[in-house]
Amino acid sequence: MQSIKRGLQRVSETRPRTRKTHNKREVIMKALKVLLVAPSAAGTHGETRLSRDFIKVWQRAGHTVSHLALAHEYTEFSQDIAVETYMTLKSHEACCNVPEPVYEIQDGKQLGFMILKDGQFQSVATNQACTRGQLIPEDYHGRQTIPMVLMNVKPDIVISVGDYSAGMVISSSPFRPTYKHIHYATMEGNSFPILLDGTGEDNSIRTMLARCDAVITNTEVASLSLVERYGTSAKAMVIPEGIDTDTFARLPNDVRTRLRETNPTTLLRYERDGTYRLDTEDLNQTTNILSIARNTERKNIPGLLRVATEAHASNPKVRLILHVPPDSRGWNINHLIAEFRAWDIVYIHYGWTSVFSVDDRQLNQLYNIADLYLNMSNAEGWNTAVMQATSVELPVVTPTFAVSSEWGKDVLFEIEPLEEKIVPGTHIKFVVPDTEQTIATVIDLIDGALTPSDQLRSVARTYDWLNIKASWLSLFSSLTAVKG
Repeated sequence: MQSIKRGLQRVSETRPRTRKTHNKREVIMKALKVLLVAPSAAGTHGETRLSRDFIKVWQRAGHTVSHLALAHEYTEFSQDIAVETYMTLKSHEACCNVPEPVYEIQDGKQLGFMILKDGQFQSVATNQACTRGQLIPEDYHGRQTIPMVLMNVKPDIVISVGDYSAGMVISSSPFRPTYKHIHYATMEGNSFPILLDGTGEDNSIRTMLARCDAVITNTEVASLSLVERYGTSAKAMVIPEGIDTDTFARLPNDVRTRLRETNPTTLLRYERDGTYRLDTEDLNQTTNILSIARNTERKNIPGLLRVATEAHASNPKVRLILHVPPDSRGWNINHLIAEFRAWDIVYIHYGWTSVFSVDDRQLNQLYNIADLYLNMSNAEGWNTAVMQATSVELPVVTPTFAVSSEWGKDVLFEIEPLEEKIVPGTHIKFVVPDTEQTIATVIDLIDGALTPSDQLRSVARTYDWLNIKASWLSLFSSLTAVKG
């Protein structure tokens, strides 16, 4: 915890220039034009959540924000990234408030994923209802689009998030003298990866980082890893990721009871005959484990089902609520449910797609239906879902990861992994979770042999955006303040 606080102090000590007026010092500052080059803000977690929160925080501070959204087409480790949308946001709500999904079910089969748009239901699969900008096909990493946007927007500050290749385009643009470039380096697993286009040109990344006016990481361990990986030219500062603790909070007990009775979050159960049905079970009578996961290999969904089925064998009231995107690019969840014979244990809550997500009110309801949160991933960065669960005062069981351990080691039930492995062709370190110890910890929590920390909420509040935003605004000021 202390290391992050030092990082916050280090950024805030970079003070903007000031002038003296009537014996008072005031910052010479103006509303800025900020261009965010980052994943779509439509998702609920990870870098998409970070995009969403950045937009909200900077707009509320009076800055104009444009968002060049990168669409990740996942294969797992080495991905192509195309420009998905570009828009200058008139309001945070225009980007991030989305219709609630409706599951169209007929004769027990899920026919489609629908949303209400202009009074009519439209299929998300058509991508017509939610598209917010123009997709430029195969413009990987924004090589064509970023220079055009820089010329049109004329930003004061450009922030690139995660994708080094997009950062390289920004750092080498002919318009580079006209804006300040901040790169937010996200860490997945316990180290930083090679270039996402698979070239592995570390020297190019070093050059890009050296050209930046500021490089930001979310924890001290990430900052040290970045310097070790790419050299001292990275100039890494630490600004933690934030959370809206007013939104993600434990609801009153009577509200939680009513939510568990009525199931407003639309949980689906996959049946033995291959059909779906809506849940009608009173979740007040069950012990509910929640896990939120993008459907990719590193999220280790088979590990989640293994823990849930073993916990269910110990206590038949155990249920697993799995909040996932409705796609087939990763694990075949229906096959896994059948393989583990978990038809009566697993509820599926289809949470988000590349173009929309459930709103935060509904997401908070999902946390409040749960009794504990379980993570079995092979690699995590900040781990937004774990922070949100912490804010809702859920006990969290997770493998030990370098980043989340820095902020949560005193309140999380961390399970030391069996080993670390380097993903072939990358520098990413994946952990192998200790499934047996995880099962034992989950069962002990359910049985009351382990007691959750009473500091969960206070830890989350340390990272409320009301506290974190000051570091960003101070950085903006120091980079753009008028000399005088």
